[in-house]
Amino acid sequence: MLLDGLHEDLNRVKKKPLVPVLESEGNNDVEASRESWKNHLKRNQSVIVDMMHGLYKSTVKCPDCNCVSVTFEPYLNISLPIPEIRLIQKQFFWVPFDPSKRSVLYNFSIKSHKQINHLKEFIGEAFKVNKHSFDIVLI
Repeated sequence: MLLDGLHEDLNRVKKKPLVPVLESEGNNDVEASRESWKNHLKRNQSVIVDMMHGLYKSTVKCPDCNCVSVTFEPYLNISLPIPEIRLIQKQFFWVPFDPSKRSVLYNFSIKSHKQINHLKEFIGEAFKVNKHSFDIVLI
């Protein structure tokens, strides 16, 4: 990776000492994270570290003995999946407050990443009502 290569070329630490992996039991996360960061800096000091490295908390619990291991591990990047945006088909049953009006079963398509607010806007436009004048009950 390009950033790893740049970091190694710019690393100011020439003799890298061995540092232990610190484990915490989750009692004092602030102190454990500070100590882990200090250990990371003993081996890694560059502009890349200053600007782009961080720590994430990793917690592992043994299902047999319930022993909990907490470590703070350095990272340079985090993979984030890009969600697939697709149209989903849904239907809803429109029950107007006015009993003289008929209820309607309505089919619609909406993008999968949209929120309830967008659904209320869609329904408001479809039925020519203010989006704040009705509630949505999800079943």
